[in-house]
Amino acid sequence: MVQTVRSPLLCYGIAILAVAIAIGIKLLIEPFVQVEAPFLLLFAAIMVAALLGGRVSGAGATVLAAVASN
Repeated sequence: MVQTVRSPLLCYGIAILAVAIAIGIKLLIEPFVQVEAPFLLLFAAIMVAALLGGRVSGAGATVLAAVASN
């Protein structure tokens, strides 16, 4: 497996952007959705951040999602 070196700024930027987009979408669709699934989009954001940014980005997205979900 080929590993690419990414800057920490890019990794954390991906994490912040993924979580921000997930929270924005959740807030937009909240009035239309009757079933409460507060973490569903945040799980997707964590997976996307880990896929695009690597382990550091996934960990950062996990921390941000935990803070944002409260």
